[in-house]
Amino acid sequence: MQIMKEKIVTVNEALSLLTQRQKEGNLSYEQQNTMNYLEDLVKLEDKDSEKMLKELRDAGLTEWQAVKVVDLMPKKEDELKVVLGGSGPLTDAILKKSFEIAKEYRKAAKEPAKTRKIEAAPEPAVEEKATEAKESDEAEEKASE
Repeated sequence: MQIMKEKIVTVNEALSLLTQRQKEGNLSYEQQNTMNYLEDLVKLEDKDSEKMLKELRDAGLTEWQAVKVVDLMPKKEDELKVVLGGSGPLTDAILKKSFEIAKEYRKAAKEPAKTRKIEAAPEPAVEEKATEAKESDEAEEKASE
């Protein structure tokens, strides 16, 4: 596979691309798994995601920074600082404006689906294992006689 173009996209955009490709019937196993995962992560409607992204860029964030804020929807200013911390210097005014935008859109956001828990079969108790081993040993002794 050859990379033709590279672009940072929000979770919503990635899900839209995969949904479109699925309609064409061209999803690989990995793409289907990714699509299932993204469906659990989407917090905003597509139109709200696009509007929020534009507002964040207009507030002074880079494309990368704005995408991260849209995807993660920080609930506290400290979380926003952590998300944007390593991406270059930002003024307090830009951080405050960005947080206000995120706060406004969070009202319309849906909570992501809860992480699916895969429950393993319960382990038999130690006593049950010991009993099974003893019975197995007794059966072997009888068979060897």
